[in-house]
Amino acid sequence: MLTTAAAYGAQVHELGGKATEGLYGIPLLPHPYPDPKNKALTDWISAYKQRFNADPNYYTVVAYISADMFVEAAEKAGPTLTSDSFAAALEGLKRQPDHFGTPSYS
Repeated sequence: MLTTAAAYGAQVHELGGKATEGLYGIPLLPHPYPDPKNKALTDWISAYKQRFNADPNYYTVVAYISADMFVEAAEKAGPTLTSDSFAAALEGLKRQPDHFGTPSYS
């Protein structure tokens, strides 16, 4: 059975056990595993584990990217941020692929 990204996290299978056999979630991003070819990701995972004493997961990365995008748009909107200036800044963002595996988008 295929599901949305909502069932992609490793916790679904860890908690669901045998009942989740054959369940496949389609993610927007890959799960964050250390990769010697991706030093930035491996360093980020290490820093996350050190700070929170837990392994990051798919939802951690989605939250991190969302917060990063919010901050970038808020900074572009300027010190007199309004909902209109924030929306315009957000709509004007152009993001490049990063160490998490996100695609470029605008």
